[in-house]
Amino acid sequence: MKADRPTKPAGTFSIRHLLVIWMMVISAVSCLDRAKIAIAGVEIGKEFHIDNTPLGWIFSAFLAGYAAFQIPAEPWPGVLARGG
Repeated sequence: MKADRPTKPAGTFSIRHLLVIWMMVISAVSCLDRAKIAIAGVEIGKEFHIDNTPLGWIFSAFLAGYAAFQIPAEPWPGVLARGG
């Protein structure tokens, strides 16, 4: 015989919902970061006297760091969906 799960009051969020919302916020901030670094690159190059080639390497390093942290984050949605 299965034990009945306790019911939650209407309108409450589980930790799963909060984690999904948090991941959406972080994704939005990350998207804004990537868009703004491209816009700010012109001013960064002028301020630090960097021409386009080294600035391209800096952008590539930013992208590589972003991509490297996406690989370990990939399995988490599946883990969270299963409930841990």
